[in-house]
Amino acid sequence: MMILFVVLSFVMVFILIWQQIQHKKLVREIDYITSRLDTISVISENGFVLIPTDNDSIKKLSAALNKLLQDFYTKKSQFEQSKQAMAKVLTNISHDIRTPLTVLKGNSEMLSNITNTYSASENVHAMAVKIDQKADDLISTINDYFTMSKITSGDFSIKMKKENISRICQDTILDYYDLLEQKQFEVNIQIPDTPIFAYTDNEALQRILKI
Repeated sequence: MMILFVVLSFVMVFILIWQQIQHKKLVREIDYITSRLDTISVISENGFVLIPTDNDSIKKLSAALNKLLQDFYTKKSQFEQSKQAMAKVLTNISHDIRTPLTVLKGNSEMLSNITNTYSASENVHAMAVKIDQKADDLISTINDYFTMSKITSGDFSIKMKKENISRICQDTILDYYDLLEQKQFEVNIQIPDTPIFAYTDNEALQRILKI
């Protein structure tokens, strides 16, 4: 009887030790997976969870995580390709439109000057001026698309210099003043006349204000 008790005690101790060893091993494997996921960079193309284990649950977990990572890398690659293609399309469109638009701007400017020089009727001259202004607006829009393509491709550089922020804000709002009046909006501009200077990119700031 005593021998049986000793044997059973030994077996139970062995089981407890084995379970403790397995538990520590499982904890180490989970910690490894966690630390591995923390170190995998989003810019990586081959970061996967590789762990030698005989635990079926850990194997399934690693396989599922690796599948998710592979799907992420695939989608990321497709996104980068689409972004580059879109940037190329924007660049091509901007270049294709700029040439005829330059001709349009030249003629609209000449038309505005002619109607002013030869004392055309006030309505005709006003329409000529409006056409010339809209040509400027269209050129500005095309330049914005071209700038967007440069930003997307990483070729855009910010040119920081000291600018009068008050003047930039006033000029930007005045661009929309006629449109606001046509829509019968009451415009109340509250921008200090005192110059406020800051280091910024003039074009980039105007683009942000016009969004």
